[in-house]
Amino acid sequence: KERGQLALDRQLHEITLELLTAIDDPEAKMMQAEALYRLRQYEDSMNTCYSILSNTETSHSIRGHVLNIIGRCYQQLYQHEMAVEQFSLALEKYREHPRLLQVCRVKINMAVSLIHLEEFESAIEDLTYAKKIATEINDTVALKTILHNETYIHSVIASRH
Repeated sequence: KERGQLALDRQLHEITLELLTAIDDPEAKMMQAEALYRLRQYEDSMNTCYSILSNTETSHSIRGHVLNIIGRCYQQLYQHEMAVEQFSLALEKYREHPRLLQVCRVKINMAVSLIHLEEFESAIEDLTYAKKIATEINDTVALKTILHNETYIHSVIASRH
């Protein structure tokens, strides 16, 4: 992105964050955590997520999304084992109340962390699962991301032989 667009995106996330701070419900807090993530305030984002998870009224769907945000924060902090753990917890929540788009995203995120951990077979399994969902729901962005990661894995494996 161009520098001007990045500045505009940042400004939008800051305004969103300011508006959401005043609202005290799990969905607004989830959006706040997402805005903090996009502003690269990973610790603050995770703290907001943990406060959402401590609220017994938070739905399974929001819990799944929040656990995915925590996993993405851990990815950005290069703590891939912790990220995989959070993605696994998110998938458990989605098993109880399936959301295909969310499951697809979590599987892709998990695969990325598994790639960093050089657990290529597990990453390929997650990407294959995500590809089935992405094809079913016609998510072209996810399909491109999956292809990129599959290509990367195959190039790493080929370079080692």
